Amino acid sequence: MKKMHLALSLAILLVVDLQAGNLFQHKAFQLNKADVPYWNVGQKFALLHSELPISVQQKTVEMEKKKSGIKAAFLSAAIPGAGELYAGSYWKAALFAALEIGFWTAHYVYNDKGDKEDERMRRFGDEHWSEQVYWSYVYQKAIQEGRWPGDPLSGYTDDQGRFVLDQLTDEVKRQLYELQDDLGFTHSLPLTKTQQYYEMIYKYLHQFGIGWDDVGTYWGDPFFYENPYNLTKLTPTIAQYRDMRNRSNSYYDLATTMVSLVLANHLLSAFDAAWTVKKYNMRLSQAVRMQYDQWRSTPILTYGLRVAW
Repeated sequence: MKKMHLALSLAILLVVDLQAGNLFQHKAFQLNKADVPYWNVGQKFALLHSELPISVQQKTVEMEKKKSGIKAAFLSAAIPGAGELYAGSYWKAALFAALEIGFWTAHYVYNDKGDKEDERMRRFGDEHWSEQVYWSYVYQKAIQEGRWPGDPLSGYTDDQGRFVLDQLTDEVKRQLYELQDDLGFTHSLPLTKTQQYYEMIYKYLHQFGIGWDDVGTYWGDPFFYENPYNLTKLTPTIAQYRDMRNRSNSYYDLATTMVSLVLANHLLSAFDAAWTVKKYNMRLSQAVRMQYDQWRSTPILTYGLRVAW
């Protein structure tokens, strides 16, 4: 950092009259006569060549001390607002910290709403979509195409005209699961109720529509969705499930957006902290210099202003 020492005699505050001890009074500063002692020649010489007082030197060093923009950036990258606090910008530090708290709070709130809505959606799906009816449908297809490897299974026809197996054991489910691809199904329903499970039963109605409990009663045909032209026509139950699913996904999307805003807040705070330190360091650092100079063989108390940037 370049320093430029500008010796400005702001004012010749006092002119000491060695014989009478009278003081010249300046407009900006005034000292009482008692403030200016009388010196002999040796004292004058010592004063003129002495260093600044330690207190003034320390103050000057403190005022000229610069701050690290890199340090400020790293502080704010870790904790938004920390770099601004280090740079002495307290309002901006509070702002970035408040944004950080707000974004994380919103993230947890929306994520919790998404979890609750997802749980309601799953319960609703379990109540209105029958896995047993779907596997019974797969079984019927396997029988029709001669792909069922075991003995015929017993079942019954429900009030909507759907065939339902009497018993659906884990072994039967496993066999039917493996037959899905062979029977030309486009998707394989998981054997456990994963997130994919609950997505499939709504998204691919041409395959899973038969499992919804109001398809046969609402459209009069349990196989209504085997016709691709009917896939956009939803029953009230399926439409309600769709809305719950969309709300859940919307909450999760908002929670993800809050995380993105948290990351953006870290980056923005880091850049701002570095810029704030840069501005801080560019401010004029001022230090007052007091000493006695000699003017026409007369010691004069002078004040100097040292400016550095």
